[in-house]
Amino acid sequence: MTDGLFSRTMTMPALAVLALAVMSIFAAPGRSADFDELVKLAAKENTLVFWASTPREETVQDLVKEFNKRFGLNIKVTRVAVSATDVASRILAEKKAKRHTVDVSIVSEPVIPMLATNDVIEKVDWEGLFGERLQGLKEAANNMVDINRGYGLEFRHLVYGIAYNTKKLSAAEVPKKWADLADPKWKRKIAVASQLSPLARLAPVIGTEEVIRLAKDLIKNEPIYTNGTVNTVQKVVSGEAPLGLVALNTALGAKKKGAPIDLVHPEPVAMVATQLVFVAKDAPHPNLAKLWTAWFASEGMMTKAIVNAMVMRQAVIQPDLLLPRE
Repeated sequence: MTDGLFSRTMTMPALAVLALAVMSIFAAPGRSADFDELVKLAAKENTLVFWASTPREETVQDLVKEFNKRFGLNIKVTRVAVSATDVASRILAEKKAKRHTVDVSIVSEPVIPMLATNDVIEKVDWEGLFGERLQGLKEAANNMVDINRGYGLEFRHLVYGIAYNTKKLSAAEVPKKWADLADPKWKRKIAVASQLSPLARLAPVIGTEEVIRLAKDLIKNEPIYTNGTVNTVQKVVSGEAPLGLVALNTALGAKKKGAPIDLVHPEPVAMVATQLVFVAKDAPHPNLAKLWTAWFASEGMMTKAIVNAMVMRQAVIQPDLLLPRE
C-alpha cells in the first residue's frame, strides 16, 4: 500500500508536467483588461472567496484593510479554511458538479501541472498586467519552473522538520535525524499528515527507495494521522503527540504565542516546498481574484500584518526557517 502511495506521488507530477509541456506549445498567456479597468471591475465584484488555511482569519482581515486602502476599494474577503493538500480534490469536485465557488486558493508548486491539465486554474499574464504597478510582482511571477509560469504566483517557502512538546520531551531526547523516527520507542507518539508529505520532501536528498523504507518504518510505529500541518501542530501543543512532522514556520508561530513547543531541523536537510497562490478557472469574481492574487503575492507579503503573523516568508525571526525568495 505504501509503495503505491509513494509511486503515485513521484510519477503523477512528472506525467502532468509532460502533458502541460505539450499544452504550452499551443497556449499563450491569457490577456486581461488593462490595470485601471481591472480595478474598476474588481470594485463592482465586491466579494472574494479565498480558500486557505494560512494566513489565519484575523490576518486575512488585516490584509483586506491594507488591500482596500491600496486600491481605494471596499471589498470583503470570505476565507474558507481549506488546507493546501485538500485544494486539488475540492476544486476538481466542484468542476465535476459544475459549480464554482472559489476565486483564489493556494497549493504547492508540484500540484500546478495537474490543475492546469484538468483546466481548473486560470493562466494570467501577471507581468504584463501588474509588473509595473506592484512591487515584487515580477519576482513572484518568475520564481518557479518555467512550465508553471502564468498559473500562479510564488509567495512563500516551507521548510519541514520536527516539532516537539517541551513539557513531554527535553531537547536531548528529540530525534536529530529523520531515520531516528523508526525507533520503536516512538510508537504512537508521532503526529504526521496522512499524506506523509514531510517525508516526500526527502526524496531528492536520499532517494525514493530510502523514503519508502522510512515511510514503512514510520507506519509500523502507528503514528497519529492528521489532515495537515496546522492540525499536527495542535496535537503537539496539546500533548496528544510528543512529536510532530511539520512545516516549521507553523510551529514557530505557535511557539511565539507561548505554546509549549520547540523545533528541530533534522538531518539530512529536507527540500524546501514552494507554495503558489492562484486564480481558479471560472472564478465567480475573476477581476477581483486577479487583483487580490497579484497584490497578496507581492506587496501584501510586505505588510505589517504578515510580518506580525509570523507565518510568511518575510518573518524576521529565524529567517533560516522562513526562507526569502532568492
